Amino acid sequence: MRAPWNGEFMPDLDLDAIDLRILRALQADGRLTNQELADQVGLSPSPCLRRVAARSATDSSAPTAPSSTGNPSGLA
Repeated sequence: MRAPWNGEFMPDLDLDAIDLRILRALQADGRLTNQELADQVGLSPSPCLRRVAARSATDSSAPTAPSSTGNPSGLA
């Protein structure tokens, strides 16, 4: 499934229904533990963590913590 266009550049992502549930849950509360997230999307913790890690590794446009980049804006 292709991600909807939001008016900005968006890479072509293959997102299935579970990936979309994960993204929605994290958008609603980005501080969920892996166990809480897995419970919300109907996965066990291991595959949930693999999916989150796979998405994180492919999303180079995500802001990073200021302490990890030395940049106070938090942008890489």
